[in-house]
Amino acid sequence: MKILAKHRRFPGRFLWLMAWLSLLAAVGCDRSNVRSDLDRRSRSDEDLVALLPRGLEAVLDVDVAGLRKLDAAAELVGFLPERMLGRLAIASEGPLRSLDALAVGMLGMGSSDADVVWIARGIPGPGPEGGVYRERVFAEVRKLGAATEAEYHGRPLIETQDGQTVAILNERTVAYGNRQTVRQIVDIFRGDEEGARKQADLAAVLAKAPRAKTGRPAIMLGLLLPPPLRDRLRQLGLPELGTDAEYLAASLAVGDGIDLGVVAGFQKLSVAEEAGRQLQARAVALKQRPALMFLGVERYVQPLVAVAVPALAAKGRQTPELHLAYRLPGDALTELLSRLVRLQQMQQKLQGKPAEKQ
Repeated sequence: MKILAKHRRFPGRFLWLMAWLSLLAAVGCDRSNVRSDLDRRSRSDEDLVALLPRGLEAVLDVDVAGLRKLDAAAELVGFLPERMLGRLAIASEGPLRSLDALAVGMLGMGSSDADVVWIARGIPGPGPEGGVYRERVFAEVRKLGAATEAEYHGRPLIETQDGQTVAILNERTVAYGNRQTVRQIVDIFRGDEEGARKQADLAAVLAKAPRAKTGRPAIMLGLLLPPPLRDRLRQLGLPELGTDAEYLAASLAVGDGIDLGVVAGFQKLSVAEEAGRQLQARAVALKQRPALMFLGVERYVQPLVAVAVPALAAKGRQTPELHLAYRLPGDALTELLSRLVRLQQMQQKLQGKPAEKQ
């Protein structure tokens, strides 16, 4: 009788088990459908600036693929601060080798609350040097200290104890910043919020960055100048642009050398003209400094051109501007970088520090 009773209960248990499995399968399918729906709604990662959050004071748009065309690109990157290079290692084993594009947003500039957020897109491909992969990215973040993995709206995150967060937006693109900012980027990527392209003041400044004759510049900068940054520039003895300028836009085009173009906006033409004169005077003064005489600095500052232009609505100039142009041919750039390395080594020797490997 007990055996018969046991077999009578089995169909009920079997039905309950099947019901639970069906429910789990439904939840799994529903989650898969939600993820697919999110992926369909997600924005493209072709325009990284559009994925940065609004409320920034500066944005840097870097075409790393274009920068690679410069023969001296690796030497230039080598002069970046070690902390910055260390953070970029999260997204790439070598910025020039396995990154395609980079967008950097800055806020709190000149203050103790300064913060940076960036989005990096890797080069598509199956190998270790192509694309951005979760395991490698997370491993790099853990080198910074204890970290916790999480997920936000279907995107993998990893957070350090001090709140720095990395999100993998897709198989080749990652975002880095504080916890709140990175989650905001995920929302922008999903199409739930608008990004930095919709920040009217900063987008207008970035649009003033000079364009290349063909293609696009390797680097473009748009900068609003908040009071703390103006004060900091005064303290550093660099008031020419930062003290009175309303905004600053710049582009760096590469080819056989570099071409730098800068546009600074002022309220009065006379102030723009005075800023230009001060910059030219500073360039002349640089020639008299012993350390810079070693570099043969006169050759490198001579190409600087500064011209103040009046407001002209037809040209998109609502206020007077100071236009700066600077070109350095490839051979001169290579020589300058070589001399800078030698100067750095001499300074380290005088300070009793071991020379860094280049």
